Parts: sequence; C-alpha cells; structure tokens
Amino acid sequence: MNISGVLIKFILIFKKENEADQNNVEIYGSEVDAGLSDCVNDLTDGEYCIANMRMYDDKEDRFRLYGTNEQHAQSPEKKAMPFTYCEGTSTQPAAAPDRSVIYMEMDMPVSKALYHKIIRVSLQPCFYLSAREIYVTIMSGLCDFVDSRRLLIDRITTNLSADAELFESLHNYHQAIMCSQFAKIKGFDAIKAYFNGHCNLANSTNMMEIIFVHLAGVNDDTSVQRRIEQIRAKNDIFQSFVSGVKIKYCLVTADSCSHRVGEKSLGGIFSDLFEQFPTTQLHSNHAGCCWVIDSEFLACNQQLFEPGFYAGSTPSSVSLEIDFRPLTDERAVMKMKKARDVINKVLCCEFVCGNHITQLTLYISELNMELDTTKIRAESCIIHLDSCGSKVLSTLPAKIEELYMKSMFITDTVTLSESLVLCVCKNVTLKADTRIVVPNKTTNLVLCNVDGVVQSAVFGTVTCLPPSEISYKMTDFNGLFTLQMRNVQYKSASVLSGCFACIILEKVVIAAPHQLELKGDVWNISISTCSGSIDLMDTKCLESLRFTQKLNSNLKIRFPPTIRVLYLSDVCVQQDLIINCLVRELHVNQAKIATGCTFRLVRECSNVTIRSSVGVFILNGMIMESTGRSQNESFAYKRTNNGLCNISAVAVQLESEKRAIRNIKAVYLKGVVFKKRVIFGIDDRIRSFYIDHFSGIVSLTGIVVSTLTGGETASFSVVRSVLEDHMDITAVNLLVKEPTEIKCNLGSLLLQNVKCHEHELELRVYGMCEFIGISNYTGLLDIAVLNLIGASFENAILDYKKATNYLNMYGKIGLNGYSLPDNIRYVALSGITVTKNTFYLHKMLREIEIVSCKGHFNFKGLFGIYRLAIEPDSNFILEEAEGPHASLKLRNMVLHDPFNTSNRVNALTLNNLSTDEQSVLQIDSECHSAYIQQSECGIAWVNGTETSKMNCYENECCVLQKSNKPGLFLLKMTHTCLSRRLVLLECFESVVLEKIQGQSDCPIVINSACTSVLIQGLDGVLSFPDSESLNEIYVDAASMRNTEIHLTVTTSFFVKIEYEFMGGGSVEVHIWLTRFSCLRFSCEYSNKSLREAFETLNCSQPKFQLTALNDTSQDGTNSHYLVNGSDLDVFAVLNEHLKMIKQNAVLNEHLKNDKTKYQAYLAKSMKQITISRSSTGHHLAIRV
Repeated sequence: MNISGVLIKFILIFKKENEADQNNVEIYGSEVDAGLSDCVNDLTDGEYCIANMRMYDDKEDRFRLYGTNEQHAQSPEKKAMPFTYCEGTSTQPAAAPDRSVIYMEMDMPVSKALYHKIIRVSLQPCFYLSAREIYVTIMSGLCDFVDSRRLLIDRITTNLSADAELFESLHNYHQAIMCSQFAKIKGFDAIKAYFNGHCNLANSTNMMEIIFVHLAGVNDDTSVQRRIEQIRAKNDIFQSFVSGVKIKYCLVTADSCSHRVGEKSLGGIFSDLFEQFPTTQLHSNHAGCCWVIDSEFLACNQQLFEPGFYAGSTPSSVSLEIDFRPLTDERAVMKMKKARDVINKVLCCEFVCGNHITQLTLYISELNMELDTTKIRAESCIIHLDSCGSKVLSTLPAKIEELYMKSMFITDTVTLSESLVLCVCKNVTLKADTRIVVPNKTTNLVLCNVDGVVQSAVFGTVTCLPPSEISYKMTDFNGLFTLQMRNVQYKSASVLSGCFACIILEKVVIAAPHQLELKGDVWNISISTCSGSIDLMDTKCLESLRFTQKLNSNLKIRFPPTIRVLYLSDVCVQQDLIINCLVRELHVNQAKIATGCTFRLVRECSNVTIRSSVGVFILNGMIMESTGRSQNESFAYKRTNNGLCNISAVAVQLESEKRAIRNIKAVYLKGVVFKKRVIFGIDDRIRSFYIDHFSGIVSLTGIVVSTLTGGETASFSVVRSVLEDHMDITAVNLLVKEPTEIKCNLGSLLLQNVKCHEHELELRVYGMCEFIGISNYTGLLDIAVLNLIGASFENAILDYKKATNYLNMYGKIGLNGYSLPDNIRYVALSGITVTKNTFYLHKMLREIEIVSCKGHFNFKGLFGIYRLAIEPDSNFILEEAEGPHASLKLRNMVLHDPFNTSNRVNALTLNNLSTDEQSVLQIDSECHSAYIQQSECGIAWVNGTETSKMNCYENECCVLQKSNKPGLFLLKMTHTCLSRRLVLLECFESVVLEKIQGQSDCPIVINSACTSVLIQGLDGVLSFPDSESLNEIYVDAASMRNTEIHLTVTTSFFVKIEYEFMGGGSVEVHIWLTRFSCLRFSCEYSNKSLREAFETLNCSQPKFQLTALNDTSQDGTNSHYLVNGSDLDVFAVLNEHLKMIKQNAVLNEHLKNDKTKYQAYLAKSMKQITISRSSTGHHLAIRV
C-alpha cells in the first residue's frame, strides 16, 4: 500500500500454538498479501482493523526492521524478536534503514497455521476445517474482515451441509464451551443436568435462552449480569452464523424390514418430517432446508410420482436433490433400471415441478436420452452429469445455473444456456468437428482434462490438449474475473477481452501467423512456457506481468505502454528479452537467462530486485551479470520520490552502460566484480555509499573524485554523518589510480592500508574535518584543515581529533615545510623529515612529542626556543601534568637559544643536551624535579631574587628534586666519572651519591646547607668544610671501598656509634672526639661475618687505642672511650670494642655472659652502623 509515496507494510502477530511457540510473527509486503485489502481500503469493512491496528514503534524497533543504528540499538537483554517475512509484491527491507517504509502492527485472534488456511482458501480445492477450527474462525470475527471471507463462509457452510457429523460436532463443541462459561456463574449447577440432558441440535437455541433467563434471574450483581450478556453475545454470534447452513434431510426409503413406504402420499411423508423438525424452528435456525431423494427411494416408491398422487403442503421455500446415479449392489441395480424408466415421470410430477421448489439439483449418470424438463419451474437448477451422452445435454432445464460434467464423450456440438452461471467439466472428450460453445461472458468455467474444441465469448476458440485446464471465474472484487488456461492451442487469431483480475497462460500455443490479443482491464497476467505471438498493447490497468517456468525463444510479446510490476520467477529465458515499455517495478527470483541472451529494460525502472538468478541484465544504465556461484547473489535498485536512487548488489558482476551513475541516495555493493570501470557521481544528497570486498576499478566524481582499485579485502564508504552537513569516509585496502579530491566537510576520514599507484599521486581534502584516522597510507597528502600541503607518506599514520585538538603523525613522512594550525594543543611527531624550510609550532601547545624526526623546527619562543635542529635520535617531549604544569624531556640536541621553563615545567629531563657558552638553562621555582644526563650545559636555578648556577658535563648524571623547604633541592648524582673538583650549590639540602668514580685530589665538596648525604658507591673523597647543619650520612655497605669522608670539627664532642646486626642484636660505643678530620671506609664487609671482616681488617688496618673514660654525665649503661688519632675507621672501632669486652669477661667472673655474646657477634654480619653526636640534640649518623 502506498500513501503519498510511503510504502506501508503489515506486521501480523498471531496467537501462539503453545508456550514454546516463538515463530508467531509474520511481515507482509502489502495489504493484499496479508489478506486485509478490503478492510484497509474500506472503512465499512475495517472496524476490527481500526480497533486493533497500530503504528509500529520504530524507536523500540523490537524486530530490528530499521537496522542496528546506535540511536535504535537495543540492549543485550532486549534481543530482536523472531519473525517470518512473507514476500509478495514488495521486497524485504534494504540493508540500510529505509524511512520511506511504514510498518503497521496488528494482533490476530487466531494461530498462524489457521490464518494461512483461511487466506489461501481459494488455492485449496479440498478445503476442510475441523469443528474446533471452524468454531475459532466463527468466534474470532475473521469472517467479517478478511479478503476471502465470502468464499470462506461458502466453503464452511458447504462442508457443514454435506457432513452432518461435522455439523453436530460443531454444535457439541459450542455447547461444551458454553457450559464451561456457565459453570463460573452462580445458579448454573441447579439446571446443568437438565441442560446436558435436553440440549440438542434441534432445540439448542431455545435451551440457551432458557439458561440465560435462569441465570439472569438468580444473579443481581451488576458484574455478573455483564458477564451473562457477554456470554449471550458470543452465543448470538455462533447462532447467527450456523443459521445460514442449509441442512439436508433424506427421505426414508423403507423401514427396518425393507418394507415399502406404502400408499402414504408425499405430503404425508413431509408431515412426518415436520413433526420432528417443525417448520418454524427450521426457518428460525436455518436459511432453508433441502430434501434429498436418492435412487433407492425412487426405485421403491415409484407410485409416489404418479399424476395426482401428490397431496399435502410443504414449506414455501424448499431445495430438492434427486440422485439418479446407480447403486452398486445387484439388487439395487435392478431397482435402478426401474427408476430410469420413470425418470421423466419424476421430472414431470407435481411435486418436482411445483412452485415450492426453489432449487432443483439432479445427479444423473450413464444416461443418453432426452429429458423432459419443460415443466420444471424451479428458480435455479444444478445438474451433475457423469458419463452421459449428448442427448442429455440438449434437453437440460432452461433455468440451469450450474452444470457439472464428468467422464463424458460428446459427439455433437453443445451450446450452453446463457443462464448458466457455472460450468465444470472434468475428463470430457469431444468428437472431431464438435465443440462446446459458451455464449455468455459471465458464465464461470472450470475445464479440467478436456480434449477438444471450446468456444467462448471471452477467450475465443481454443483446442484443449490433455492434460488441459481452463478456469474462468468471477472474483469477489468489483465483478472482475480470473482466467487460467493450460495446455491449449489457438489455431486462429483470437481476441481475449473483458475485465480480469488475473490471467494465467501456461503452455498456451498460438499457431503462426496468428496472434492472441488481450484487451480490456487486465490487472495481473502470468505467462508460463507459451509459444507464438501475444499482443498486450491494448490492455489497461496492468498491475503485474509474471513470467514463470520457461520463456521460449519462439514467444513474441508486444508489451503494453505501462507495466506496474514485472515478475520473473523460477523461469528460464531462452531469448533476448527486451522490454521497451515503462516498467515501474521489476522483481526477479530464481530466473536463468540463457547463455548468449540478455534481459534488457529500455526505460528506467524505479524499483528492481534480482535474487538467486543467473544471466545478464541490462537496466537503468547498468549491466549486471549474476553467475549463480553464490547463494547470496542479489541486486536491488529503487528510485525514491525525490528522484534519487538506492542501489544494492551482492556477489555479482557490474558495469555501467552509460558514462556515470548519478542521482544516488544510497549504494551498498558487497563482493561485486567490476568488469570495466564504473563511474559513480556522488553529490551532497548522498546518504550512504558503501562498497566492500570488491574487485575491479571504480571511479568517483562529485564531492569525492577518485579512481579506486579493490581486492578481496577492499572497502570504501561515504556515509552522511550525525552532523547533517558532514560526511564520514572510510577506505580500507585500496589502490588509488588517480589523484583524489574530497570536496565536502567531513565528520570522519578513515584510511587504512591505502596506497597510491604512483607515489606522486595526491589525496586532497578541502573541507572541514572533525576526525582523521590514517594508517599505512602511501602517497602525497593535502589536508586543508591541518595546513598540510604535499606531505609525502610511506606506510605512515596520521591521527587528528578536532574535539580534543590532537594531532599525531607517525611513520616515514616527508615535509617541505609546515605550519601547525593554531587550534592544535597536543601534537605527536615521529619519523618526520623536514627536507626544506621549517616546521613551525606555536606557544599554545600543551603537549609535544617529537621523536625520530629530522629537520628544523621553530617553536616560536616556547621556552625561549626558536629555531631548533632535530636529528633522528633527538627527542622533544612535553607532557601535560596536573594543573597548569607539564614535564619536559630533551634528548640529543643542541640549544642555541636561552632556555627557560616559563613557570610551566615541573619536571625536566635533559639527556645528551648541549648548549652554547652563552646559553644557560634557566629553571624557575615552579620546577619540582630535573634529570640531567650526559649533558654539557649551564643551569641556573631561580629562587625569587636569588639565582644558583651549576655547570653539568658530559660524563655526569644528576637528578634534582625540590625540597619541602622553600628554595632548597634534593640532588642525586649517579653513574658519574668525576675528573674535577665538584662544589655543590648552597640550594641542595640533601645529596645522594650513587656509583660515583672520583679521585682523591678531586673531592666532592658539600655545602653548608646540606643536612643529609646518602652514599651508594663512592670511590673518592667527600668533604664537609662546614658540618654544622649536617644531620645524617648514609653509606651503602655493599659498595664501601676507598671512601673517605672529611669533616671539619671546630670543637670536641661525644659521638655514639651503634652497630646493628642481621637477625637482631646491637652494640653501642660512645667516643669523645678531640681532634678528628677523617672517617674512613677502607674495607667492604657486607654479607660477611664479623670474623671474616676482622681478619681482613687486622691485615690491612693500623692499630689504634681506646681508653676508658669515667664520666658520670653520660648514661651509665654505656661504655665511654677516648680515641686518639685523626683518622677513624668505624669498623675498626667495633673490632677494638669487642676485644675489650672479651678481655673484661676473662678477668671478671661475673661478666662471663659477655664472652658468649662476643662469640655470637663474630658469627653475624653487619646490617647498619649509626654514628650520632651526643652532645647536641641532633645526630651525625653514618648508616651501613
């Protein structure tokens, strides 16, 4: 259905067969396919649809009909519901969402299987429903609105009339349903037994009314009364429907002893029947009744049809069936011979010819005699002939409406009555030079397996060849007819004219040089395996033309001016099929165009779908060839209301018949082979252009100009971005043959493994761009938004994000000069070579990474740097830290300009940096740390108005960290070879010396502000000219060798030496220093026991004397000694102290435990030594 160019499709949700049924949803391409065209197009028939139909929620999109866009994407727990797509005249949804399609949703009151039976009733010659299915159909209301409702009602009532058991089962089923409803209402138990015992087919209406009156009388509650009325309404629906069923009552032939009926008149017989079924009841419950007289009754009661024997009265409207067909048993056959003798007597008797007979049905078989039917006055006659001769046909009643012929051989030409409404012939053979003539155009014909000539006012004269079939019927829609012909031959020119809903021609042969001409209003035509010439030029209103099975090479068709829908379905085309008329829609499914033949549409078609087909198709300026190698091969083309087109193709070969394919809205091509170059014109009206896994050459013009060569993994897409005036372009694994230009604003540009055929080919991007992601690109690149001109890329990467002002260029990139855009705040460069001119940066950059680049870079005064020569091993890395600060790393470069951290850098790393003699690295107070290695430069620390200067040399490595005290720093020197006297600045509060290789004549001089020193490997002299502020000295025991610490002491003082051992235990020694200038560490004793260390010490160290000192001012628990000499080895002090402990233990019996301790100490290794100045409140400590 189309409303103002919007296609409407229908979602039907059926009742589930059971709880496990998950396949209860179907989508139909039109209201005709769904069987709902009458109620959709006519409001008088659409009451149910209006109440139950609703618009499909495209935001929730529970069936995923609009694709998987992010804005409609469902959560994992809301998976798409399963459904079945029922293809009709419309196609399935395109790969890209099509908002020109509207879906209507409706809940159906029956199961899917039952609904399929109902809407396909016309296709089922033996239509049959069970009692339950009939009941559900009646009560669901489908008989009020489905398109097949008239035929459905007719089939149901016919089956109920012919099958008494089925009719009774239906009543019993209804009675059981009513009982289950009544059982829920108070008061039914009292009358239930009476209801079950007396309710039957004859009195069901009266019994139901008794129940309703009883229940209404014993229940006063309003809700119960409402429930009773609801049950009554359901019962009325059922009774109203079955009242249209015509019940047949057979006249009884004889009693149980096979006695004749006797001399009772026909009127008496009817009176006996009326006593069982009163006329009033028959008329109130049913539309009419039908009396049946069979052959046995005729044979046994011939006297009843004698003249004057009829007496009595009958209903004013009675149908009568008389069956003259012979019976099978021998006795019955003898009776039948007598019945044939009186057949004309029966047809002339008063009862049969009376006015009370409204419809007369005769069953006659194996008879060839003239019938006396002149006195029959029935308004309608239905004749069934089986194996009868031509004489019977020539003497049929005048008012015959239906004629059924079966297994007959006709020797004379038969002209059927003009009053005939329906003629059915099955297995009928006509003698040569005879024919069946149908003079009336409104006569419905069903000819099955007829052998002979049939002449019709509708389709002309045809010769039927078994197994032939001709069906000509009036439809329920606006008086249109359907015509189907199979295995017939036209031997002369014929004109088929009229108003047809459908014409089906199958294996129809039109002998040359004649043609079959179709005229009039013809809605649908189907042609299968026909030969000859068919002229459709004068047909009107042609909705669809369908070719199936085979399109022979000797079939010539003259097409009408316009065909709305052309179908090629399961057909083999054995000729060049050229359609020169206007075709609005083309649908091809499982068609095969023979080798060497083509299918061509001369004029443009607005809607094309080709699936599972093989051959060459030329349409809409394109040549499409499908090989049938893949099950997924398909092609689709659709022209939208604004003149744009959607194209979809999968696994086919495609080429362009004209220069370019333009006016494109959406293109989806996957696995397509372009045999020749195909040109697509892309302008700003494009919604999506997507080609994937293609091979061949594709050229683009318009907003994108390029020539692309694809492969098995190649893809290219242009999609309208969420920003309405921007495009998203993606290219993967492509070879570019010609210069490429992108002339539109971009939401994103993604290039992956794109290479230019020649390195000089250039990709130019002119418009704005929100995001660029380029990886493994080879060729020249111009990007206006990045000021990039003529950049040479070789397997290089470029990332740009406008939202974050980020730019990254990585790989083998050559620039002739470049000026970084002012909006960039984060830039990362790697592998760039600036061959000419300069790479210009700017001061607004927050992060910079320059690695493995070469050329001249101008920082425009950032950190005081202007022109800077970068080599491949140079690094310039500025990383944003917390707040406004950043870390800066410089490696392998020479600075010619004065450098300052500009209050931005809080962490500075210099590696192999050189400066001019005049250039100084000025570090302000905001810098918290600095790492300087292998650099030869001057550093100036600015602290308010004071500036401390320090020179760094090539073989030195130091780390500076800001202290918690204002203006002071922590210094760490590591892996340094000193060949000079190093005087540390006054701004260093703490010093760490790690793996320092010095000289005895080149000491490291510690400033007076230093409070602590950590030595982790020092080979040399550490001098403290002023040790008044010194608190601690830490020495790494594992690296003590040739280490000297020179202290300048102005006054004597006490020193406490505490030796702590591994595994626990410690020894304290207090020393009064009177003159002291050197602490010496000449022995490496880490990881050694004291015994091993002392042996080394005894061999290499000079002796010195410890003298006991009695001083009550000191702690009485400790021993106090006086040491003489200017050099003191702290390890030798421990050795002497332990010896004194041992000697005192020998001399004094009460100190024998000290001797045990002495032995234990010798087995331990040293953990730490602390030397403290006891006379003051602070410590001077040496820790190991």
